[in-house]
Amino acid sequence: MYADYIFYKSCYKGNTISEDDFERLSERAADIISCATLGRSDGNLSEYTMNRVKKLNCALAEVVQNQEAAINAVFSSDGGAISSESVGSWSRSYGANSAISAQVQSIPEQQKSLIAQYLFGTGLLYGGVG
Repeated sequence: MYADYIFYKSCYKGNTISEDDFERLSERAADIISCATLGRSDGNLSEYTMNRVKKLNCALAEVVQNQEAAINAVFSSDGGAISSESVGSWSRSYGANSAISAQVQSIPEQQKSLIAQYLFGTGLLYGGVG
């Protein structure tokens, strides 16, 4: 985890994640960052680069929160939207809300966009040798 809740509230100016949920969501976001940077984000970074990583950590934590909410909506107790019904030998089928499904499917693109936005020019996305 790169950013703490104090950074989230004071520097990033976030307001969508509660303090109780922040550590869990931030840890998941940190895993995404570490993977995207091939572990380089865990090394000795300049103040500027670390600030960018912390802001990315906060932004991705919000995406992870939205992802969890969307997945929970798809698999909610009511089963989502009714996709078909029958009358003889009663049957009802539920399907995921297409807007929510589209939101879930767009999450990897949101993550990539944020990673590029915050880490471009830091050298952390370099995939070559040396």
